[in-house]
Amino acid sequence: MIDVKDKTAILDELSRCSRCGLCQSVCPTYRAAGIETSVARGRNVILRAVLEGRLEAEKGSQDAISSCLLCRACVTACPAAIQTDILMLAGRHEVDAPKKSVGLFDFIFKKILPDKDRLSFVFKLLSIGKGSGISGISAKTGILKAVSPYLDHAEGLVGDIPRISLRERINGTLFRPDNAKGKVAYFIGCGVNHLLPDIGLATLGLLDKSGFEVIVPETICCGLPPYSYGDLDTTRLYAWRNINRLNDLDCDTIVTDCGSCSSFLKEYPLLFQDDKKRLSDAIRVSNKVMDITAFIPIMDEEGLPEINGKVITWHDPCHLGRFQGITEEPRRLIKGIKGVEFREMQEADLCCGGAGTYSIRHNDLSMKILDRKVDNIVKSGADIVATACPSCIIQLNYGLKKNKLPVKAVHITQILNKAG
Repeated sequence: MIDVKDKTAILDELSRCSRCGLCQSVCPTYRAAGIETSVARGRNVILRAVLEGRLEAEKGSQDAISSCLLCRACVTACPAAIQTDILMLAGRHEVDAPKKSVGLFDFIFKKILPDKDRLSFVFKLLSIGKGSGISGISAKTGILKAVSPYLDHAEGLVGDIPRISLRERINGTLFRPDNAKGKVAYFIGCGVNHLLPDIGLATLGLLDKSGFEVIVPETICCGLPPYSYGDLDTTRLYAWRNINRLNDLDCDTIVTDCGSCSSFLKEYPLLFQDDKKRLSDAIRVSNKVMDITAFIPIMDEEGLPEINGKVITWHDPCHLGRFQGITEEPRRLIKGIKGVEFREMQEADLCCGGAGTYSIRHNDLSMKILDRKVDNIVKSGADIVATACPSCIIQLNYGLKKNKLPVKAVHITQILNKAG
């Protein structure tokens, strides 16, 4: 992997782009916007000009760099496999991070996400705001938009926020069945913990039923949010705190039900290439990480009982499919449930436009991408959209609800735990 701080390496990679245009046919943002600055070859030209000093890092170039979804669709389609997602991260590190141009997010990354007590307090306030209707009124009257357009977009995207997080619900409970098949550490992602705790309960239920001892370590955010904004120094702080905690555990496997978390935890070694001691510890953690969709077949190879009369389709989260190559396992699991009809949707691996905070920062573009995904869901005729990413679930359910469709997006563990 290219070091995003190595300007020479970045420029060398940029120079390999022949501008053939094959990225156009697969890029979600190009399909939505239809302009050259929203596709890999255009973004690469802009970034190269910025790094070579031929173009100021003004809003136009900044938007082109920041509006990339980092979904790697272009990397897959590119004959030279140019790492455009890494190039855009390098651009953000060069343009965004030093200038604090995303001040609200910078504050969140530095002060809120790494502090579990502050993060919990913020979500409790948000829960009260949503539950009382205060946030909705503030949005309708324009107060939120006046404070920040990001807050305005976020209020509309996120539904009800639970007042009790997953960690509070399980309250340190340890799952220790007799004659355990093995010991796993369950890594709780921020989205599951604070927004979608039912996913975590379903995951823990599956692990428990399958006879595994489960421990839940006191970890923090995996670090993907600041990494996606080019803030590598903050990312390493997150990663090192998690590495220290996870390396202390006596477990066979580190399991998570967030495709983004599992992907990024596996990439921890890439953050410490210049530090041999930390690199060794990062590799040790990375080698134990498994996404729950890859771990479930190990848990139960006999399949699960039935769910009658449901048509289910599958949406491939970018961090699960293109980043980890996990595509067949979840489909095989769904097909193994008796009474379920599985239907493949068109463009199942097309990004839904959620991508963490992308749907907040680039709301207009995100909604256009989401509309295409919703159309494909409708064409599939499915009752349920299964996936394995909290961000995707929030985004998909927003689109389905907005279009008043009788379809729901859920995590695959929720389906399998119900079936079991």
